[in-house]
Amino acid sequence: MHSSNLTRLSKMQKVFVYILFISLFITAMGFTCAEASSGITIFVNGEFLETEAAPVIIEDRTMVPMRAIFEALGATVTWDDETKRITGIRGGTHVVLFLEKKQALINGKFEYLEVPPMLINGRTMVPARFVAESLGAKVEWYNDARVVNINLAGVGPIPDVAVTSNEKKFSPAEIYSLASPAVLYIETYDGSGKPFKLGSAIIAEKNGKIITNYHIIEGATDAKVFLVDGRSFHISKVLNYNKEKDIAVLKINADNLPVISLGDSDALENGDKVVVIGSPLGLADTVSDGLISNKRRMIGGNHYIQTSAPISPGNSGGPLLNENAEAIGIMTLTILEGQNLNFAIPINEIKPYLSGNIGITLAELTRRETIKPPTELRAKALSSSEILISWNKVKGADYYYAYYSYSYNGPYYAFVDRFGRKTKIYTTSLTAYGVPRGTTSYYKVTAVKDGIESDYSKAVSATTFRSVPIL
Repeated sequence: MHSSNLTRLSKMQKVFVYILFISLFITAMGFTCAEASSGITIFVNGEFLETEAAPVIIEDRTMVPMRAIFEALGATVTWDDETKRITGIRGGTHVVLFLEKKQALINGKFEYLEVPPMLINGRTMVPARFVAESLGAKVEWYNDARVVNINLAGVGPIPDVAVTSNEKKFSPAEIYSLASPAVLYIETYDGSGKPFKLGSAIIAEKNGKIITNYHIIEGATDAKVFLVDGRSFHISKVLNYNKEKDIAVLKINADNLPVISLGDSDALENGDKVVVIGSPLGLADTVSDGLISNKRRMIGGNHYIQTSAPISPGNSGGPLLNENAEAIGIMTLTILEGQNLNFAIPINEIKPYLSGNIGITLAELTRRETIKPPTELRAKALSSSEILISWNKVKGADYYYAYYSYSYNGPYYAFVDRFGRKTKIYTTSLTAYGVPRGTTSYYKVTAVKDGIESDYSKAVSATTFRSVPIL
C-alpha cells in the first residue's frame, strides 16, 4: 500500500474516532438538541452544530434549522415574513431561498432544489447540503455513523452589514421564473357549457385559494383554471366577491400549489419598475414590464394603480408584480383610446376579501346576480280543482317557470307540457288545474334571463274548495 494512501486512511480513522468520541460524550451528557430521531449529527469545521430543533431527513435530504446552519458558516441571515424569503449573505455570496418553493437564487442565478425550505414544528428548516455548498463548503456524509461533516476554510465572524429584505431586486426574467408557476389561465362557461370568457388569476394560498376579477366570472355557471405545468382544475366555490370593486376570491380543490407572495401596495412609488404576467387574448404565460405611472389613480370612485406595462383583454385577473416578485395589484382594465393606460386593483384592497367564505357555486352566484326571483306571489282558489297563481313582473326576465308541491318543505315539481318539458310562462300568472278537492298546495316561481334561472321565489299556498259551489 502506498504511503499516501496510508496517510489518508490514518486521517479517516481519526475522523471516525473523533466523531465516535463526540457522539458518546453528547449521549453521556444528555444533549439531544442536535440529535434527530433519525440519529443525525452535524459538524461544521470540526465543531458540533448545536440547534434548537433536531435535523430531520426529508426525501433523502438533511433539513436543519435555517439560522443555525447559516450562522455556523459565518453568514448573516434574514427572514422576510411577508414574502417568506430567506436571505443568507457571506462576503460576496448571496443565497436566496423561498419557503416551500423549489427555486433558489445564488448571486442572482436560479438553482433547483430537490426539497424546498419548509416549516417543521414551527421551525424553518432548510436543506443543509445546498446551503453549505452554496456558501463554498465541502459536505461529506458518513452513512454508517449518521454524520454530516461540513468544512469551510476561513469560516468565522464577518463584519456586521445592514441587510434588508429588499436588498436583492430581481430582474424581469427572475420575477417571471418565481411568479409564473402561480399565475393561472382561466376559462369560464355559460349555462349551456359553451366557452364564455377568458382571463387570468393568481394562486394566493397553497390550499387552492385564488384571486381574479369579478367581471371574468360574471354570468358564468362553470370555470376552469390551467397552470403552466399542465394541470387544470374546475372552480369549486366562490369564497368572496365585490362586484363594484371587480374582486373575486375563488377555490379550487387542490393542495400544495405554488403561490405568489402578496406585497404592500401602499409602499409603491411613481416610477417603480413592475412586471405583468397573464393571458392576453388567450396567450397564456405572457410577460411584459413597465413602470408605475401613478400609484393612486381614482376612476369612478375606485382607487387603481396606473401602469405603463402593456396589457390586452385576457390580462384581467393577472398579477402586477414589484421587483421583489410580490403581487402588488391585480390587473383589471385598460383605456383603449390611449397608449399603455392600464390599471390594477391595489393588493391591499383585496387582502380583506381573502378571509371570506361565502361558499356558493358559480351557478348560484350567477343566479344571485343576474336575475332576481319573482316577488309578491299570490295564490287564490278558483274552484274545487283550480288555483290561480300570479306575481310581479321581473325586470329583464325572458320567461318564468312555476313549481308546485303538496308540502311547504317540498319536494317541488315543475309544471310541464305534454312532452314533459318545463312550461315556459310568458305572462305573470298561471292557473293550476286538476288540484284535488279540499287540498292545500304550495307554489314557487323562478325567472329566466339569457338561459339563467333565478333562485326560487318565496312559497305561497291556497286550498281548493271542499264542495262545488251551487249557482
